[in-house]
Amino acid sequence: QQLTSLRQRRESWDSVDVTRFTELTAKEHALKGGISAALHERSEAEVEAERAQRSYLRAMQDKYAAEILLGEKNKLLSTGVWLALLACNTTIFVGTQVLLQ
Repeated sequence: QQLTSLRQRRESWDSVDVTRFTELTAKEHALKGGISAALHERSEAEVEAERAQRSYLRAMQDKYAAEILLGEKNKLLSTGVWLALLACNTTIFVGTQVLLQ
């Protein structure tokens, strides 16, 4: 705002106004540099956050896949044990029927 008012009355500047204009312009350039640096840091942080999120999701997918695989193995094992017990029970039943007759 001060810089704008100085620019509007440029024809009537004295040495103090010139010094003030120089200081304000230097501050403006410094702030622009700071803003661009902050924007660059922000974009780097966003990239890193996306990378971390992808890594987390990949780890969750791997864990989910491992749990699914373990569940399938348990299901097959329980089915096999059930079939073995059924065969054993049938063998005992048939053996008993043969021995009793």
